[in-house]
Amino acid sequence: MKEVLKKTCIPDHEKSRDEWSRILRKLLSPQEILLPDGTINQDYFKPAVYKKNKVFSLDREKIWGSYEWTQLKTALCTYAVGEWHQIRENYLTRWSEESIEEQTKYILGVSDIGPYRGWKATSCNEIDEVLEKNRNIAVEQGRWIENLYVADSIESLEGTERISES
Repeated sequence: MKEVLKKTCIPDHEKSRDEWSRILRKLLSPQEILLPDGTINQDYFKPAVYKKNKVFSLDREKIWGSYEWTQLKTALCTYAVGEWHQIRENYLTRWSEESIEEQTKYILGVSDIGPYRGWKATSCNEIDEVLEKNRNIAVEQGRWIENLYVADSIESLEGTERISES
């Protein structure tokens, strides 16, 4: 530890306490707790219910990680979108069909998966291209909300609720 401290440019006592804190945090804290500038990532400390891609069951907490996303992409190359039972049975046995469908929306970047039912990808790259295409269209139209392209029907419903509330 002393060698690490010697190699690090630690400010003298005249510098701010914030700078000291940032440097010490970078040296002593786990990487996932910090943002690149050395400040604390407040999302790390939020309850899991607010963190994206977490699903809870009564027996244990389940988290969608890169392994599950890769498995889902591979499954979408084997089975068509909408064949949740087959995907669950052969690729993602820990997950419910509803959870697989929900994560497919994020893989494709759309809130309404209906237009993609029956579509089967030829490669994982094709899935990434669909996501990027949907993201570009949604950003251009101002409909990229929480990493999904929000369809007209949802947007019009939200507009109706706002009008009735005011």
